[in-house]
Parts: sequence; C-alpha cells; structure tokens
Amino acid sequence: MTLLEETPAVKPGSPFIGLQHNPYTGKWALDRPDLVRDDIKGHYRRSRAGLLLPDVRQEPWQPKLLAWLRDNVNRKIPHWYYKALLGHDLHISAYAALHLRYFHALRPDPFTGEYRQCVVRYHEDSLPKDGEYQEIGLFHAKNGDVFVEVLRAGWWENIGRVSEYKVTVAFRDFEVDQLQVETSVYGDYKFHRPGTSGAAEDNTHTALTTDAGLEATGSQTEAAADQYRSVGTVTADTTETWAEHSIRNATGAAGGTMMDRNLISPTVAVVNLDTVEFTFTLTKTAEA
Repeated sequence: MTLLEETPAVKPGSPFIGLQHNPYTGKWALDRPDLVRDDIKGHYRRSRAGLLLPDVRQEPWQPKLLAWLRDNVNRKIPHWYYKALLGHDLHISAYAALHLRYFHALRPDPFTGEYRQCVVRYHEDSLPKDGEYQEIGLFHAKNGDVFVEVLRAGWWENIGRVSEYKVTVAFRDFEVDQLQVETSVYGDYKFHRPGTSGAAEDNTHTALTTDAGLEATGSQTEAAADQYRSVGTVTADTTETWAEHSIRNATGAAGGTMMDRNLISPTVAVVNLDTVEFTFTLTKTAEA
C-alpha cells in the first residue's frame, strides 16, 4: 500500500475533491506541489508568488529612472518623454489594482486535512447566512460602518493580483463634477460587487456585464498618501464562476458611479458559502 491513496469517487462540490487519503494518519491532504503553505495570509500558488499583495509597497523602476535622469542629466527629460509619448506633459497619474483572497468555507485545509478555524472579517450586513461562525471582535470604522471578525471553518487561498487595468471615464467625469459642486457620495466608494462575464474590460463601462446579484460594503483606508484602499468580503450563494468585479459609490448594480470594472484573471469558481475578499487599491502618483 502506498503512503497516499487516491480519493474514492465523490460527488461534484464535495470538499474532498482533489484530496488524497493518508492511511497511516487517517487524514485527507492535498497533493499539490505548486501550492505553498502560508497559515497567516493563505496558501498560494508558487507561480503567483510575485503577485501577492506586499507588506511593503514596491515602487516600479521606470519613475525612478526618469527621476534620476531629471536630477542628473536634464530636468526637462520627463517633460520631453511624456510630450513624445502622450502629446502633453503628465503631472499626476491614476491607476488601480485588485488583489484577491479566496476563503474555502467548511472545507479541510489541503496541507493538514483538518478543519481549521480561520479569521474572516465581514461587514455587519454581509455575515454568512448559515450562522456557522463565532464572533470574536467588532471594528467601528470612522465613517460609522461596523465590521465583524469571526472564526469560521475552512482555509484561505491567497490568489494575489488579479487585475490592474482601467479606471472608468465615468469616474473621471464624476471627479470633474465634484470640483464644481461637491457631494458626500465622493467618499462612498466602498460597495463591491462580483459578476460572471469575461467580456473584455473597457474604460467606458458603467456597470458589470453580468452582475451576480451580490454586494458587500468594504472598508475605507489610506494605504499610503497617494493610495485609497477598500477591502470588501463577498459571500457566494450558489455555484458559479466570478470573472469580474466592480466598486461603486452607492449600493445596487447601477447605484451611483462605478470607479472601476475589474476583469478577474484567474477567475474564481465559488460554491455556496465560499467567501472572496476583494482588495481594491486606487493609486494617484506624482510623475517625475
């Protein structure tokens, strides 16, 4: 008898799909050489190690090079560069990135085969409907939102960066409007929604292509002086594949103005009660 026996036939959706049984310990574990164990932030694929959300911000080398050329060769080099590339100078740029962690609810950890109690943070309006969790803490945000930290059986998979493309022109136009007449909803970009369409991303989009009918209120923090970040935790209510994500400044599939539609790659196949943590970061950086 080999150390690891192949799993017997199981039904689709079973928590034991892809697991193997160790006859000596009597436990199930995953035979995945590409999976790296991380009991803090979530196990991750070895091939995606460079895409995980870093603890310390990593600056790209291109602005550093332009700044060096400005300071050591000619101060107008960045101006000439942007003029040649864009037809005009560039002072502030805006771009967004979406990182993702996937909580496999009520399924055994692939490294131990045991059901672990993991910490998951939900908005008070987005707690799992099955009630299979233990509340361990409350967090009150500056804007009045309340988040609940719970212990829940399952395991975290850290997928990392899944999108870094287009902020919408609708958001650009909204910002111009705010410079004329300001409204409170400018500070409400915290409503996260998943969708199931893989249609190509375009900055003219104003909503998800195929909304999944789910929403979570995210946190609102300043990740850095030039970075706005919102983290929203959405719980699945059926089996489907999430391929897109949006962040808006009002609740509902068409509420307010959409800042960004993110095409998720790789897509995330969820089943009922699985949880996906979306971390959306908008960066407005000064150019050289």
